[in-house]
Amino acid sequence: MRHMSYIPEYFIPEELFTKKTISDHTKNGIIADTIWRLIDSRVTWTADQLRKRFGSISINDYKFGGQAQYRGYRPVIELIDKEQLHITGQITPTFSSFTSQHCFGRALDLIPKKSLHKT
Repeated sequence: MRHMSYIPEYFIPEELFTKKTISDHTKNGIIADTIWRLIDSRVTWTADQLRKRFGSISINDYKFGGQAQYRGYRPVIELIDKEQLHITGQITPTFSSFTSQHCFGRALDLIPKKSLHKT
């Protein structure tokens, strides 16, 4: 059975992927559709439904002037502490686990722009 990628209607790739991942999948200024194979379609579908239902939800915001780029898909190669590797020869993650579901494209950190809680 062929895996079908779900391309979200309410998110652009930069909101779900790191700068380097976007760069690696961009040719002539166009992001290849193959990028969607990196993230579980259940995750992108669910994120779409949440944004559709609740409105403004932030994941990666670097495209819009923010700092966040690791709230979506996190390639393991980008997590390696390269300085530590050079000094000790040991591969250690900088801030996340190599077994994080983000590395497998099965997790997102969703940040609501406004509280849904009524006080």
